[in-house]
Amino acid sequence: QFPVVVSIKKNKERSPSGEGESVGNDLPDLCEYSEIPLTVNLKDSLNRPVKGGRVYFDCSASSCFLGETKEGGSLTAKVPQCVNGDIRVEADGYSPSDTIYSSMEEGSVEIILDKQFEKTISFKLGNKMFNGKVILSFFKDDGTTLINVLPGNKKVNLSEGFYHLEARAYSNSSLNFEATTRQECVDVPTAFGGAFGITKKECFDVDVPSQLISEVLVGGGAATVYFSEEDLRKGGTLYISSEEMDKPSSIDQVQMNNILLEDKQLEVELR
Repeated sequence: QFPVVVSIKKNKERSPSGEGESVGNDLPDLCEYSEIPLTVNLKDSLNRPVKGGRVYFDCSASSCFLGETKEGGSLTAKVPQCVNGDIRVEADGYSPSDTIYSSMEEGSVEIILDKQFEKTISFKLGNKMFNGKVILSFFKDDGTTLINVLPGNKKVNLSEGFYHLEARAYSNSSLNFEATTRQECVDVPTAFGGAFGITKKECFDVDVPSQLISEVLVGGGAATVYFSEEDLRKGGTLYISSEEMDKPSSIDQVQMNNILLEDKQLEVELR
């Protein structure tokens, strides 16, 4: 983003004041130089105006609140001159929007907002309803990330687009691993032969403290899915199914489940 601010106070030669002037490092608030008219029209995917959208114009380190769209989904305000500024829109019930815009002269822009739909999440582990702890991550193609932790938060707001889903299901555990000591050895240069690549082996003990694992990984996986607005309007519940893994009874099995998770796939259905 490149702000453009030009200030001319007559065309006269300035005389020195006799005193040095210090130049601060603080950047000016560009919103104070808002002189370029901009009209923003907000619509949904059905071409209907969106009222009450909060519109911001970001340039460099400045963020200017322009106001809210009126009944016809329109807002006209003044913005500073800026190359590759960002028109940022927030509206209740819609996904946030960012639009790159250069405000070098008066103009207008039409922005289509994606409507959000609240869905209930149902999670199955091994073809059975699972009411334990599940961490669900939704990575949308626009860079948005949503994280739900079940069973507490079973609602999620989705809009049209591609999502990469990741899930990790946990079961309660009382695995207790006693403290142990293991020996590790490394090759170090000798005092006199280091320059010739001569080394010797030195070993030392590593103390591993006792561990109590209260929850273990028993399922999960990943999937990439596309939700159309039509699908989101019809379906009320997001069904996610995962293969069940053996409940670990040793530290090796705990580590193995984490490795196996990388190749597990989720089944996702909206209906």
